[in-house]
Amino acid sequence: MKFSFDLLPSARRPHVSVAGVNSSRRDFMKFVGVGVAAVGAGTVLAGCSDTSSSGQTVAETGGVLASNALAEPTKFVVGSAAGDNFLIDVVNKEQGNFASYNLSVPDLLFPSSSVQANQLLASGALGGCMTDITLAINAFANSTPGQRPVVVGLRVPVNTYSVVVGKGSWPAESASFEDKMNALRGKRIGVTALGAGADQQLIMALEAAGIPERDVTRIGVGQISPAIAQMSAGRLDGYVGYSRGASLAVAHQAKGSLLANFADPGTPETLRNQVVGAVVVREDFARSNPEVVKAWLAAQEEGQSWIEANPEAAAALLNKNSFDGKMQEPANQSIRFFRETVFPSAKPMFQVPRDSIELMVGLAEKQGLIAPGTVHYEDLVPDYARAQ
Repeated sequence: MKFSFDLLPSARRPHVSVAGVNSSRRDFMKFVGVGVAAVGAGTVLAGCSDTSSSGQTVAETGGVLASNALAEPTKFVVGSAAGDNFLIDVVNKEQGNFASYNLSVPDLLFPSSSVQANQLLASGALGGCMTDITLAINAFANSTPGQRPVVVGLRVPVNTYSVVVGKGSWPAESASFEDKMNALRGKRIGVTALGAGADQQLIMALEAAGIPERDVTRIGVGQISPAIAQMSAGRLDGYVGYSRGASLAVAHQAKGSLLANFADPGTPETLRNQVVGAVVVREDFARSNPEVVKAWLAAQEEGQSWIEANPEAAAALLNKNSFDGKMQEPANQSIRFFRETVFPSAKPMFQVPRDSIELMVGLAEKQGLIAPGTVHYEDLVPDYARAQ
C-alpha cells in the first residue's frame, strides 16, 4: 500500500518527476513498517489486500439495496491510496457501501502515480478516483476531449497542507500565522522537490506573511523518510506535508510538532480557502453514465457518515491500513480533523462550488500550470455535480 499524495511541478519551477515523488511516498510507508507491492516496468496496478476481493453487489448476494441504488449490478473500478484523505474508499469497501448501491467494485486499485491514474482513467481501465484538484485541472487542460478527467465531487474541500517542525523552540499553537511563518526565517525547510505542490504551498504561505522566499532555505528532500531522518538529526528544521495524517506521522516519527495548519482559522484566505481532494471520472463516462456516478458519490457519502459516527473504529482502521498499527494517536488526531474541519466543509453528495474551482483555476494560471482561459467551471464540472 502507498501513501499517495503526488504533487504537480510548476512550469515556472524546476521540473520534478512525478514517479520520483510517488516513490517517496512508498518509501515513507516502508519507513513506518508497511509493505508495498513492487511496481516494476510491467506492473500496472497494485491491489489493496486489506479489502474484500469479491466485488459482489448486494443484489448478487441476496442482501438489501439502498433505495436509490442502481437498477442493475454495475462493475466500477475505484482507484485509491493509503492515508487519511483516502480513508473513505477503504470504509466503503469494508462496510459494503459500494454493494449497497449495486456497484460491483473489485479490490481498490492503487496506481503507482497520479500520472498513471490519469492514463488509466483516460483509457477506461479506471472508473474513478480522488486526486489533487490541481492535477485534475492540469490534466483537463492538457488531455483529449472526452477522455479528460472531470470533477464530480469535492471530497476534501479544505487545504490539508501543514508545516511540520522538528525539535526546538517554536511559536505556540496560539501564535499568529505571521509569527509562525517568521519563525521559519533562516531555517531549512524540506519539500518533496523544488517546484512541487508542497514547495508552492510554502512559497504562498511565506508570501502571505510578507516574507521573501529567499529568507527560507527550501530543500527538495525527494523522499519522506530521509526528511524524517534529517529532521531527527537536526539537519532539517521543518517539512511541508500534504495531508494532516501525513504531517502528523512525520511529526510523530521526528519527535516534532505541527507549526502551521493551512486549514486553521487565522490562516490567510489565499491559503485557507484552497481545496485539495477532487473526485474525478472520465468526461464521456460522466456524460453517458450519470446514474453510476451518482451511485458512487452516494456510497462515498455513506462512508463519510460512518467515519463521523464511528471515530474510534475509523482511527483504528486508518492506523492499521496506513501506519501499520504503530501510530494510533496521529490517526486519532487525523480523524478528529476530518470530523471537525473537512466533513463540515463538504457539500451534500460532495457537490462542487463554482468559487472553489475558480480559485484553484486562477492559482493554476498564476503558477503557469495552465494557460489563462483554458479551463472553465462549466466544462470541468458536469451540471449534476454543481453546487446549487
